[in-house]
Amino acid sequence: IIIIATLSQPQTPTSPKITIPNQFYKSKMVKQKEDGINSQLTLVIKSGKFALGFKNTMRAIRKGKAKAIVLCSNLPLLRKAQIQYLCMVGKIKIIEYNGTNTDLGSACGRLFRLSCLSINEAGDSDILQEKKK
Repeated sequence: IIIIATLSQPQTPTSPKITIPNQFYKSKMVKQKEDGINSQLTLVIKSGKFALGFKNTMRAIRKGKAKAIVLCSNLPLLRKAQIQYLCMVGKIKIIEYNGTNTDLGSACGRLFRLSCLSINEAGDSDILQEKKK
């Protein structure tokens, strides 16, 4: 028995087109806002006074030294509520950082995670100024 096979070009399976929803892309405004906050945070770290971490932030709020508080997006709700309450009582500005605690730590030039930080003196930064819309 002789089998004759015809050689044809191999058929390549067409890969399905993958579309990523728009919600996964950060808009330009969000990126610009994050870049602005990141640059302001680096200025505060270089030239101002600050306190890192939850305990030191709470201590700075209670003593009245804090001018503003930066909170990461994945801060536990109980801690966030405690900080927000004390800031409301002390009339302290709260800045919501759009990244996680890992992002906030790296934005401050640290190699560890950072849930919150208090800004006691801004230094050369304009982070305490109200932004006009």
